[in-house]
Amino acid sequence: ALFGDWEPVADGLWLPKRIQIASYVSARNPEPQWNRPDVLMERLVEAIAVNDQVPESIFTIAYPQGTIIRDSINERAYRVEEDGATTDVTPSHT
Repeated sequence: ALFGDWEPVADGLWLPKRIQIASYVSARNPEPQWNRPDVLMERLVEAIAVNDQVPESIFTIAYPQGTIIRDSINERAYRVEEDGATTDVTPSHT
């Protein structure tokens, strides 16, 4: 990633307002395609806030009923029920 347009946001702290990201083709592709960008992305930051009070609720995700959540770290899958609870589901049902 390339970072640019650095801006001072707090005493001694600078953060980039522009981030460019290049994703390269997989090594599973034919060798002539290797080391070539597959996707180029640019992210522009519109606002930066440091040490603002953030409500804890901003970190809680409310998934719609029926959503399947795949947890690749614990190798499990869950379905979100009507009341927000989760039910284990087998990989064959996901």
